[in-house]
Amino acid sequence: MRETNYQPHKLSPKAKKLIFGLIIILLLTVFGGYELVLVPMDETAPAQEDSLRVAFLDVGQGDSILLCMPNGDFALVDAGENDYGEAVTQKLRSYGVNRLSFAVGTHPHSDHIGGLDVVLSRVKTDVIYMPDFGASTKTYTDLLDVIEEGDIPAEIPETGDVIYREDGVCVTVLYNGDGAEDANNASIVLRVTYGNDALLLTGDAETPVEKQLLNAGEDLSANLYKFGHHGSSTSNSEAFLEAVEPEIGVVSCGKDNDYGHPHREIRQRVKKYGIALYRTDEMGDILFASEGTGWETR
Repeated sequence: MRETNYQPHKLSPKAKKLIFGLIIILLLTVFGGYELVLVPMDETAPAQEDSLRVAFLDVGQGDSILLCMPNGDFALVDAGENDYGEAVTQKLRSYGVNRLSFAVGTHPHSDHIGGLDVVLSRVKTDVIYMPDFGASTKTYTDLLDVIEEGDIPAEIPETGDVIYREDGVCVTVLYNGDGAEDANNASIVLRVTYGNDALLLTGDAETPVEKQLLNAGEDLSANLYKFGHHGSSTSNSEAFLEAVEPEIGVVSCGKDNDYGHPHREIRQRVKKYGIALYRTDEMGDILFASEGTGWETR
């Protein structure tokens, strides 16, 4: 036997206690029939504090936005493509989400609702809001099946509905998709307010919807704005941006995507209006927090 100078390291009482606890968990898993779920820790996850936090989740060429309310409630708007369902679920777990006060499927395109069936099957959800605009795709029917099997209340909101109001946070439906002739323009449009700050989410709504909102005289002002349709020139018209007056804009899109998002025209408008631009294809998950007096990056 080869000799060695190695001396066994003595464990501290704290370390012994931790190892003992892990052994008990493993024994319960093997012999007790429990499911062991390892959740990755995310050091960038927003802490629970008296602020509204918004996480724009990187789901490639898709949308997914997590709202973390000051009182500890959570809400999810879209969940990316079908193959992002598990990833979004794990992201939610890492942010401490064990229940969603509400979810929104803005419109029935797979890059928005594709992952929702997996998320809703894993995370208890009080209600899901969807537009009155269906689809014959497997993605859409899979989502409906999960909603039915999980007995999750599904509602079609009315324009003007306040779907959440707690601890100073108000989520209002500015447009519910009624009368739309295509799925993009059926997108539910949401305005989230907290103190002096506002967030505007328009899904894939294009210029016809923007004009409708402008003509209706809606308060569109929002210092944080998710650019419509992944930064496409079919959305984000100059007239609309002038009404929104965003200080910060976020584009959710895939790296080197085939669509060229965000389009050159939008990048030019970003410069013209002095908007600070954040992109998930370049930055991954993007986190903001508000105490009602301005958005800060996290």
